[in-house]
Amino acid sequence: MSADRYIFTAFESPDMYNGPKGLKTAARAAGLEKLGRTQWNVSWTFKYKTERGACRATDVVTTLTVGYRLPEWTPSGKPSKALRERYDLFAKGLEVHEYGHALIGYRAAQDIDTLLNSNARKDAQCSRLGKSLNALAQKRLSRARSEGRAYDASTKFGETQGAFF
Repeated sequence: MSADRYIFTAFESPDMYNGPKGLKTAARAAGLEKLGRTQWNVSWTFKYKTERGACRATDVVTTLTVGYRLPEWTPSGKPSKALRERYDLFAKGLEVHEYGHALIGYRAAQDIDTLLNSNARKDAQCSRLGKSLNALAQKRLSRARSEGRAYDASTKFGETQGAFF
């Protein structure tokens, strides 16, 4: 897991109190459309073993990589205690929200690993088995992407978790 922080500088301004405009400007400058970003990827490999005319997957390796992009505030002056505390609450809420996205990827990786390690899936042709297993794993990834969209909708992109200013 990697965490990449983009730096933004600001002092107290109406924008920081009336909405995350200052944060959104910093995010856009860092190449982001949103204030935070979690990107995960699930990959897998396996070999084949044929026994009694049936091919099955063996030596399964499932890998999850996760990267985060989160803001780090470097004030251009000495902010008030109230603003600092509000920012800290926002930052914690955003981290909670982004961690939730990582959990979606983690659950998908677990499910794919279980699927690929299932000895119940066999086929007379190894190539056909491989295509079938890869298609099932891709279907699970597609479901995870849908879960991520639903998660954003249900949390209002983290607002219900404190990721608002």
